Amino acid sequence: MNHRVYSRLPLIYHGETALDRWLLWETRYFSVWLHKFVMTEREGYYHVHPFWLLKFIIWRGYVEWLVPIDGGTPRRRNCRPGMILYQGRSIGHRVLLRGEKPSWSFCIYGPYQGQGIFFKGGKRLPYNDYMMKTRTKE
Repeated sequence: MNHRVYSRLPLIYHGETALDRWLLWETRYFSVWLHKFVMTEREGYYHVHPFWLLKFIIWRGYVEWLVPIDGGTPRRRNCRPGMILYQGRSIGHRVLLRGEKPSWSFCIYGPYQGQGIFFKGGKRLPYNDYMMKTRTKE
């Protein structure tokens, strides 16, 4: 079985780390990650992962806004330590840190199916535009 163990793969925006993440285990069926969110996403911007996602909140937690990609009203979800949360590929989300303090979680990603989607107000955004505009400190 092919697998990869332990790699640090941070997401960098404007020269700063927004999400520090470590790949702990990867197979062709799933991967296990440790996430440390260090920045809040800007209001109105959402993203959809190209895989299903199971999250176990370890420390501090965050507030998450969820919106269906086919339209609908955003709903708020409080993600607190000890919670296990599922997110499918048809839901966009935005992460807001509590007090702009880091949050830690374990995540299991399902297999990749295409590319992620980034959007604001129902309009899809090019990947590079999203990366440059959404994860900046305000």
